[in-house]
Order: sequence, then structure tokens, then C-alpha cells
Amino acid sequence: MRGTLPGLLLLAAINVYAQVPDSGAVKQPPTADSMQQTPADTAQVVEKQPTTWKGEKYTLFAGAQIGIGGAAIATENAEGRKTNPDFWFLPTYGAVITAPFSNGSRIRGRLDLGVWSTGTRTRPYEFYYGMKNWDGYFVERYTYFTIAPYINLSGILIGVGFDFPMKGEMWNPKSDADVHVVDKTTMKTGMDLRIGGSIPAWETDLGTLNIELVAYYMFSGVYEDGQYPYGLATINSRGDVPTNQNDLINASVKNLTPAGAHLGISYQFKIGL
Repeated sequence: MRGTLPGLLLLAAINVYAQVPDSGAVKQPPTADSMQQTPADTAQVVEKQPTTWKGEKYTLFAGAQIGIGGAAIATENAEGRKTNPDFWFLPTYGAVITAPFSNGSRIRGRLDLGVWSTGTRTRPYEFYYGMKNWDGYFVERYTYFTIAPYINLSGILIGVGFDFPMKGEMWNPKSDADVHVVDKTTMKTGMDLRIGGSIPAWETDLGTLNIELVAYYMFSGVYEDGQYPYGLATINSRGDVPTNQNDLINASVKNLTPAGAHLGISYQFKIGL
């Protein structure tokens, strides 16, 4: 009996161990063969990579602009001289470049280069010719080559223009008299503040057509100090100006400081970099 008891206990232990599941078995570490990827596996990984992982191309915009109509008026005038707004076609034309600050940004820098004009209607006493109302007015028109940088905030334009004189003219549309050409040396290099809007009207993969309205104020004035021929106040209803030397020295000569607006269009091509 004593000899058979240890044997029975050993057989019972072996039977219990045999019935235990193999879930607790120690897993063998992967071998080099099992870790090696096949060419098919590598191709699947490559196919899953996004095709635009570098992002879209940076897009620059460049093209041309043209002003369809313009209006302007002198913001101040000497005593005895009246002003009214003037209207004309083709007030500006040239090139335009727009560059986003970053890829896809709605905040952009813009640069306009081209011909730009401003003016006013003036009716000093000496142009009345005995007429009433505005029958005796004349037109002042000044043309510049302008460099105008802007900030474009989602279509809102804020900028400044640097205006280099090209010519100045005065004429009476009711008269057959020749156009008076202004001495360009009396005109200064001007500056104007600008604010407006640029609205996309038609867009394709090639470019964008925009409708644009820009208002400006030429705060620098058109003429060099004391050179505006109609900047002196008249001293009587005939339009006489001071002739006494002391009166001329003490007289204040106003400058021509026009404000106005241009309505036009621009087409800008998309240039992907």
C-alpha cells in the first residue's frame, strides 16, 4: 500500500497537467524571416501614401487691369473759386500682381503698376464769361505713372499710391480754345491713400476675372507749394487776385487735393510655383 500511493499521486498530477490549456505558453520571438516584408507588402504601403503629401502648389496671380470709369473732385478750393466732380472714361490701366502671404491664404499682397489719372471741374470767377450756373467751368486732368502696393484682406483693398507726373491739362469743353498744358515742373510726385474692394466674378483653372472699385484721396496735393494757378483767393467778383507784393506774400495759396474713385475690372492668371 505504501509503495503504490506515491505512484497514484504522480499519475494524477500528470493527468491534471495534460488537461491545462496551452494559453500560458511562452511565445517565441519573431525570427528575421518572419520580419522580412515581401515586395507585394511594400507596394501596398506605398499605395497608401497620400499623393499630395507636399500640399498644393503655391499660386501667384498676375495680369492686367483697366478702369472703365472714374470720378474726382477737389476737396478744397480758394475763396471765390468753385469745384464740381468730373467724370471720364479709362481713368487707369496697367499691370497687377497678387501674391498670397502663404499657400491658400486669403491675406495677400498686391502691386499695381500703370497709368492713373485724377482731376476736377473748376469754375473760378474769371471763367464765368457772364454765364450762369456751370456753363463757364473748365476741366483739370492730371495723369501719372503710379506704383501702388496694397494689402488684400479677403477682397478688401487697402493701399497707397506713389504718383509720378506724366502730364497735366486744362480745357473749357464749351470753348474752342486750345487745351492748356500744365508745366510739369510745377507738379510734384504725389501720394494718395486708397481703399476699395475686389470681387471675383468669374474663376477658372486659368485665372480670375475681378470687378474692382477703389476710392482714393491724394493727400500730397498735385502741385509744388505755391504753384497751383488757381490756389489764390479772388478779391472781388471779377476774379481779380492780389497784385500788391505784400498781399501776395501774405496770401495763402491752396493746393489741389483731389479725391475720387475708379470702377474697373482686372483679369489675373494663376501661376503655380
